[in-house]
Amino acid sequence: MKCRHLLLTALLIAIATGASAAQAGLPQTSKPEAATARPDPAQAVNIRVEVTISEQVGQASPAKKVVTLMTSDRQNGSIRSGGSVRAGERYRSVSINVDARPTMLRDSLMRLDVALEYQPQTTAAASAEPGLWTVNERVNVVLESGKAVVISETFDPTSDRRLTVELKATLLR
Repeated sequence: MKCRHLLLTALLIAIATGASAAQAGLPQTSKPEAATARPDPAQAVNIRVEVTISEQVGQASPAKKVVTLMTSDRQNGSIRSGGSVRAGERYRSVSINVDARPTMLRDSLMRLDVALEYQPQTTAAASAEPGLWTVNERVNVVLESGKAVVISETFDPTSDRRLTVELKATLLR
């Protein structure tokens, strides 16, 4: 019983000392704030990502392929598409792989991290014997919702084929 009274008295003194220190304007000890700020929470919005791949051989009109995927703020989206084409006596793999991760910055402005792997079929106009051309890209760009931006232009080192990649991310509310 004596121990309880002693404990209760110590507690009351501690409370009274803290209250009187606050009234006197003395600094009180408190828990230190976290050293790192918490990141902003992801917004509850969907974002449609369009990757347009345009291939042009010589002066011919470009052939376009569009890959579209839906994801949300700060979430990953992926598409894997592949197949095989006959190349003489053999078969050759062709593929389009896209990974995207958008991050909303403010209003309709977003950062988009995109990885693209593209292994196209060689057209007869490009060469008589199919080549093994693969394009790998990883970019991180800032986009305004609904506005397309060309992120790369490259060429096939074995022919006069050119490749242009365009990105568009659209905020869906």
